[in-house]
Amino acid sequence: METIHFCSHCQQSIPLRDIQSGAADLRRGRFLCVSCRELDLGRTPTKPRNVPAIVFGVLLAGCLLLIGYLLFEQELFPKAAATPRPAPVTRADILESVEALKAELARVSADADRRVADGLRGLTDRVDAEAKANRASLAQLAEAAGTPHDDIVTRDEIAGVDARVRALIGDVAALRAALGRIEGAVRSVETAVRDVAKPAPVVAKPSAPVRERTALDEWIDKLDDPVSGNRFNAIAEICEYRSAKASQALVRCLADNDFFVRRFVAEELGDRKFVPACPALVGLLGDDEPSVRESAAKALRVICGTSFGFKGDGSPRERARVQAKWKAHVDGMTKKGAKG
Repeated sequence: METIHFCSHCQQSIPLRDIQSGAADLRRGRFLCVSCRELDLGRTPTKPRNVPAIVFGVLLAGCLLLIGYLLFEQELFPKAAATPRPAPVTRADILESVEALKAELARVSADADRRVADGLRGLTDRVDAEAKANRASLAQLAEAAGTPHDDIVTRDEIAGVDARVRALIGDVAALRAALGRIEGAVRSVETAVRDVAKPAPVVAKPSAPVRERTALDEWIDKLDDPVSGNRFNAIAEICEYRSAKASQALVRCLADNDFFVRRFVAEELGDRKFVPACPALVGLLGDDEPSVRESAAKALRVICGTSFGFKGDGSPRERARVQAKWKAHVDGMTKKGAKG
């Protein structure tokens, strides 16, 4: 069965011929299509750029430049000696600006919802009007043919309604995705503002040291992102860490709703020979996707050093029988490890 690969950057499927010819390749656990690979190498892409991502980057850069200007205005542009210095920008002022930006985002979201509702009502009205006109014509034809017209629905009528509804659903999904990106940018700006505009430290009694967050912690937090492409990018970064914490975070991804993520993580855990992942891998032997079942069985063979002849495309009864053997074997390993 041919494996379908998806670009980790633009989420488009990669033709097998591009991978075989070397036009598309795998870098640091990421599959890159022809266009994204050319972007990564610094060449002019053969396809249009990702315009929403560019616009989002420009907006984020503008917000950061504005905040930097507000914070360091006095140092970058000193006033004349006779001119009184303006009041410095306080943390409260910056947070107030962020709150205003969040309120504007809420207003834009509400306006978008209102427009979507108006569009749905308009589409419903147009469909009803066209249906009435079509039924009037059908009534005349049916009356001439002696056939009841109430049960007649034309194929063109159904196809037209279906096409319009699908187009509207696509527009709504695109709008929701854009609003989600804007909201993420607002959260990033708010976090940056809170980090930069921290109040002066207060002398207090010594307390227990607080563990600083690392880059690995940031990538682990992104495993909960609703977009599967973002989760896969986070997994690819976590794979660069060989610690037990990183491996334990990858075990969580075995329950991801994207079968491509489950398959990739199962193979990675097998390469790491991470024994605590065995119970979850045994559970994947009952996955709905044959490729995921095969990857889980391969990982178990590598970690445990044994094989029970599991076949991902075997009959359900045979798969259940071998899965039970694997479960008993892993349970025995767990008990033996606990005694040791």
